[in-house]
Formats: sequence, structure tokens, C-alpha cells
Amino acid sequence: MARWLSFFAEYNFRDEYKPGKLNGLAEALSRRPDYELAHITRVTTDLYDRIRMAYRNDESLASVVRFLTAGKGSKSEWLSPRQRSRLHRYEWQDDLLYYYRIQGAMGHYLGSLLP
Repeated sequence: MARWLSFFAEYNFRDEYKPGKLNGLAEALSRRPDYELAHITRVTTDLYDRIRMAYRNDESLASVVRFLTAGKGSKSEWLSPRQRSRLHRYEWQDDLLYYYRIQGAMGHYLGSLLP
């Protein structure tokens, strides 16, 4: 505060107290309209459920899903050579299959959901 006082000391300012309505500028700045939220909405979709159902009919991903869900009893013979070479990129989470394509500069992977 002392810094500002020394800064404004160079100018010819005069402090005056103006209470309430006499100080129109301060009154306008201190009052603001009440901001209300117009609407709160929640978007719901069955997309994830439809993707989970599609896994049952997808022959190309069936072996990967079976391998990842089998746990320790899984056999790599279920997978094609291409799938085996990219196995570290697949992740099974919440009954959805994710495929991580690119490792970013921060070490994070950019993943996509496989429908």
C-alpha cells in the first residue's frame, strides 16, 4: 500500500468520502446483476452399452477380448501375430477395449475406444 501511496503522491488527488447514493460511480461498480444458471442438463447416451454389445459380434476383436479377459489362463495362440506384437497397447477396462496409439511428449498415451 505504501508503494501505491508514493506513486499517487506525484498527482494532485484528493480523497473524499461519499456515502451511499452520493457516490454514483462506486454504487454502479459494487452492484452487479444476479447471474442465474439458465438450464442444467445432463446428456445421457447408450453408446457404451451399444459398443459392449458389438464386441460379441466382432470377429476381429473377439480373440483380443478373450485374451485380455482370461487373465493368467490366456494363451497367446488365440491372437494373430499382428495382435501379439501390439498387445501392450490394448487395455480392457469397464468391459470396454481401449487401444493406445501414440506416446506423447509427457509420457501419456493417446487412447481410443475400439467399437
